Formats: sequence, structure tokens, C-alpha cells
Amino acid sequence: MCGEQGFELFGLRSPADLDDCLELIRTSFKTVADDFGITPQNAPTNPAFLNRDRFLEHLEKDVVLFGLRDSEGLAGCVAVEAAPDEAGLFYVERLAVLPNRRHHGCGKALMEHAIRYAEEQGGTAVSVALIDEHTVLKAWYENLGFGITGRKEFDHLPFNVCFMRRNLKS
Repeated sequence: MCGEQGFELFGLRSPADLDDCLELIRTSFKTVADDFGITPQNAPTNPAFLNRDRFLEHLEKDVVLFGLRDSEGLAGCVAVEAAPDEAGLFYVERLAVLPNRRHHGCGKALMEHAIRYAEEQGGTAVSVALIDEHTVLKAWYENLGFGITGRKEFDHLPFNVCFMRRNLKS
């Protein structure tokens, strides 16, 4: 598994890779959707309900998508995007690890890779957004050096959003 030797991080590019990643995102986010009562009716844009067209549209922006493969196959993925409105800031999005691969270091490996990528691109900070009530995930990000920068309520979402940020080495 990911915390052990033998995993590979790679850029997702081929149509088959993208289809596998889309299914992985939906599967991964579905457990969170179930835990927090998120449905296609109350949050149709949640990644648990992501359709291929919307996924490809998202990737048409300057988004870089990385996958993590272990001995069992694709275990996780993450997207990184330069913020269009703040120089040096990168958004880390769609961090997804299959439920049966969680708690083995896959998410941490993906985040470390995303952070390294942002640094290599001249980034000064990375930002994530998550369900504010998801205290376990929030604590996980805090352990990775992220701090809360704000919370926001959106009319179209059944939960509040927590924004977290980690400054990078200059």
C-alpha cells in the first residue's frame, strides 16, 4: 500500500487514466457525501456526482492532475491549479483516495506531491476547501501544516465551507 514501498505518482493524461480517475473521485467522495447527507438534489456539483463532461471542462482550465498507483492499481488522485486571482497561490482540489486504501499514506503522498509541484511552479502558498463540519479531515490538513483562513456559507450548498492554507518555502 501507499505507506510502504512500491507506489508511483504520475500525471494523468490518457482518456483511460481520466476515466479511471473520474470513477475514483466519485467513489471516494461518495463516502463523504453519505456521511454528511449530500445528495445530487442538495449539492449537484459535489464530486461524488461529477459527470465526465464537467470533469473534462474542469481539466480544460490550467489544472494538472496527478494519480497514485500502488500494487493494486490506481489508489488516488489530486488536482492542482494556479489561482487566477492571486499570484503564487495554488489550489489543491479533488484529493481522492479509494476508501479501501485510506489510512495507508496515499493521501499524504498525493498532498506532498501537489505541494512540491506548486513549489516547483514558483508557488508561495497552497489552499484547500472542505466541508467545515468534517473535523477529521480538517485535523488531517492541520497536521500537514495547513491553517484555517476562513469559513463561508454558500446558499447552494447544504454545508459550510472551510478554507485552509499552507505557506510554502520561498
